[in-house]
Amino acid sequence: MYKLIEWLKIKSRVFSWDVVAALHAGKVNHLLEHVYIKSFTDGSYLPTFSAPVVVNGVLTYYMHDFLLDWPRLSFADRGLDDSRARLNMVVIAGRLVTISAIPNGWQVYSLEAITPLHGPVLTLDVLLKEAGGLIEEDGRLLLDLSNSENFSIDIDDDEEVRIISGDLFKALFKKLDPAQRAYVLGQLNNDAPEHLRPYSFALRTQFDDEHDGEQAGAVVIFISLKPDHKGEPPHSGAGFQYLLPSDYPDYDATVLLSTRRVMLLALVPLLQKRFGSSPRICYNDELLGWLAVPDAYIEMDPLEDSIDQGVLGWDIWVSINTPPGKLKDAAHVPSLQRADDCKDQDFVIALTETGADLTWNIDVSIQIDMMGGRSDADAKRTYSHTLRYQYTTHYKVVDVVDEIPARVVREDGVFEAPDAAQFDRELMAYLEKIYRYNHDPDPSGSALAVLSRCTAHMKDYARKAVANLDEQMLIDTPVNEWVDSLIELGFGESMLGILTRGPCDVARFAQVNVAADAPKVSPAWPIIGSGAQRQFEAQSKSGVTWDVEPVIPGPALGRIDERSGLYTAPSPDQLKDSLWRERIKATTATGAVSYSLATVIRENLLISPLVRFCKPGDEIPLVASAATANPDTLRWTAQAGQFALATGKTVKYTAPAKGRQAYVIDPVVVSDPVSGATFTAYLITLMSNPQTIQVKVDQSAGSAELSVPGHELYPEDEVEWAVKGPGCVVAVDGEVRATYQPDPASDAPFALVELEIREYDAKRPASEPIRVRGVVILPLPLHRYALPE
Repeated sequence: MYKLIEWLKIKSRVFSWDVVAALHAGKVNHLLEHVYIKSFTDGSYLPTFSAPVVVNGVLTYYMHDFLLDWPRLSFADRGLDDSRARLNMVVIAGRLVTISAIPNGWQVYSLEAITPLHGPVLTLDVLLKEAGGLIEEDGRLLLDLSNSENFSIDIDDDEEVRIISGDLFKALFKKLDPAQRAYVLGQLNNDAPEHLRPYSFALRTQFDDEHDGEQAGAVVIFISLKPDHKGEPPHSGAGFQYLLPSDYPDYDATVLLSTRRVMLLALVPLLQKRFGSSPRICYNDELLGWLAVPDAYIEMDPLEDSIDQGVLGWDIWVSINTPPGKLKDAAHVPSLQRADDCKDQDFVIALTETGADLTWNIDVSIQIDMMGGRSDADAKRTYSHTLRYQYTTHYKVVDVVDEIPARVVREDGVFEAPDAAQFDRELMAYLEKIYRYNHDPDPSGSALAVLSRCTAHMKDYARKAVANLDEQMLIDTPVNEWVDSLIELGFGESMLGILTRGPCDVARFAQVNVAADAPKVSPAWPIIGSGAQRQFEAQSKSGVTWDVEPVIPGPALGRIDERSGLYTAPSPDQLKDSLWRERIKATTATGAVSYSLATVIRENLLISPLVRFCKPGDEIPLVASAATANPDTLRWTAQAGQFALATGKTVKYTAPAKGRQAYVIDPVVVSDPVSGATFTAYLITLMSNPQTIQVKVDQSAGSAELSVPGHELYPEDEVEWAVKGPGCVVAVDGEVRATYQPDPASDAPFALVELEIREYDAKRPASEPIRVRGVVILPLPLHRYALPE
């Protein structure tokens, strides 16, 4: 902490930005999860997406009707120059078809049904230096995903396949409308006054040199409150230190607020109160430059006096020559100005890295008229001149070790006329000349007396113009008030203040917080079977009240006991679609809130893959997508294959040893002993030369032609087709060919079609024909699988 504060004292560290906030990456990722659940709306991020996956010219997979969930963002521990965020989107629906090549076509090798319980994840990296930008008028911070990279989807263990598949989504992203390529990172308060309104931002991540791991490092957000800001965050060679003090682990957030902006926060209300109007803010390149008050008019009656001195008498008339701070057409000038519109004004505050300098120029005019006496062309009877008075003061942030927090103070004001000596010489010369011309016995003394009266009147008149300003513009206040207001506008309830220091930038050391006493709800992302119950718990110092909130307009379908947290999911007949989502809300006695996002699925049990081919002795991982609270209790059975361990969510199936059959269809069953639910998948072990069946899908007709080209039949041979699953097969007499017609009323994901050709030979008994067998997997609804054109 000490080294960090000493580094901050050397000079401003916000560069051209107004606010720099560093937040512990692990805490930010947790906060993003909370915000994600709180703001979740039903639906998917994109429409369903289908595409073939071609690896080295071979059709390998087909992603059919993939439906992406809303993206979840997290930050990695990367340096300033290579700052990245990771975006994850779970595929919550669709089918993954694995395809293998056969002569003159393709064969479906495996079929997986995707549900929220078991779906691949699309990941992509967002290069933050290309993703930041303007803040929307409604305060939303949008990350532009159009230049994202490293798209990958884990449909295969092979990294090359994952990247090839990810590139298909990358191409999809490129075609999206700009609004669809934007990720809403958060929202700032857009009701702030103009001098506090955020206009642009940039994100970076930063290494933690003393810690590593997935939750280490910091997320750094740079915010500009200036329109048309074009600055860049610091690079790794700029000496920008890690802003979280390692010796104070509770301080997992640091906010730097530029002194220039602190001065705005402090002075704008004072100026509004003093003059009844808002000051003009003028910019100088990327830095904040000046405040001007164009409406700082002074209405004062002229001062009139007379004096008899020596042989002459004088009438004196003193007035304000030009209203201070007046801008041309001030009422029609916008509040954000060019630099030249402010810095040359009469009332202006120059904003610097370390404070603010107030200058008020007051032009006082004097006219003296000689009464009586004589004059000539060189010494006119009337003399007029203007003298500029200046009121100046300096505001700064002071940080005294024994006084926490830092304070904004104002030094004593100074009132002077920089050109007074020149003014005195010129007026004295005029008066002496007039008195000498009129033969005054003491021309210098008489001239000095008149000069003294004139300058005294002018000084008093000018002081009256700024009467009470010194008191009204006085500040000696802790900076917490302004830092608190800025954090409330920019970060809402995500930060809890602890310590505020200065002086070059105001530094707030704080804690990332969802809320001061927000309960931690578990489970946070439950997937629950329709009609099932799930117990929710909350870690909180006080009791909580439970409630269910819909994520779309309308009533919630599930219900929860407000005291115990026992949730009952909607029944299957209440669900129109395959899944339903709603928020589980826990509220403490103080009003702090936390959420869980419950996904209710209509199918409570599923096996992945649904069906697949394998070879004798293959070890095939099987995964049960189960809505049960304890998937370790699931039980597995098989007729032909074996399991090393036949319980749990994931098991390893060993295919049967090679035999004389062409293939063995093994129904694998998983059961939930609690609910009694069961599900059956089919593992087909190909053994002794199974017959290859070609499939040609006619999508317009909604049917598929099945055939074994080149297989010669004799009149006595027999061909038999059989279907396991929905639909029927219409055979063609005299050929090894048939048409499969699905059942339009069925929602089954696939059908198995078996073929048996019985060949009779005179040399063999009629009861022992040669049997040629084959089997084919037909995913439903039917689709034509082919290389993209």
